[in-house]
Amino acid sequence: MKHSRLHAFWREKSVPKQFRTAASLHSHTLHSEESLAFVPRYLGGIPLVAQAIRQQEQRHRSLTGRPLDFSQAFWRPPLSPREAFDLEQRQIQEQLGLEALVSLSDHDNIHAGSVLKVVDPNTPISVEWTIPFGPSFSTSASTTCRNRAHRRSCSIWRLSPLRPPRRASPKCLRRWRDRGRS
Repeated sequence: MKHSRLHAFWREKSVPKQFRTAASLHSHTLHSEESLAFVPRYLGGIPLVAQAIRQQEQRHRSLTGRPLDFSQAFWRPPLSPREAFDLEQRQIQEQLGLEALVSLSDHDNIHAGSVLKVVDPNTPISVEWTIPFGPSFSTSASTTCRNRAHRRSCSIWRLSPLRPPRRASPKCLRRWRDRGRS
């Protein structure tokens, strides 16, 4: 059996000379919704930042009468699918001198890869699925280079306790609803 090895360019400067291709498997576009639920937990330990967060929470409560719920907030990366793809490809080609394989993996949807597939049928379609795990969450990524992207996304939805995306096909929705019955 052949073994795989992950190489980190920033640690091993000679690595690019050994290969013809490099892959970018984790890049997001404006189709991705990046949750801000982690903000209070991770930044709350930094005194000045924690104070600023508390002030904004108090301001929000005084204006709305409700607590500030970071789990309902998100930001979107600023790049379109084409811009993100070109940026990743250019970085690999210019910094490593290698051919680039780019797979855009937005959170919880496959829109970026689907858009690019119209221009180039060989574009991989990927998704990064956010899965609740106790008080935290985990992410899992899936990539396909064929037209099985919708079927693969349906498989992920069937495993998730989350609701399926609004744009899911009727077949995927049926499979998601029936996931615990088989």
